[in-house]
Amino acid sequence: MGIEVPSLRVIRSDQVYDSSPTAGKMRYTSYGRDFNAEITVDSRGIVIDYSDLALRPDYNSV
Repeated sequence: MGIEVPSLRVIRSDQVYDSSPTAGKMRYTSYGRDFNAEITVDSRGIVIDYSDLALRPDYNSV
């Protein structure tokens, strides 16, 4: 599911998260929005860097 902006309408969003050949990386694909991103995760699978969209602050202290 996703939220359309600016209407705030809830819409279906077909999404796939997949492992990457690079250690500590995941691939995200949104087919309905033609969007791809590479996500950096820690050893627990928690997001560190979401392809320039979000960055976990001070992740080395966790």
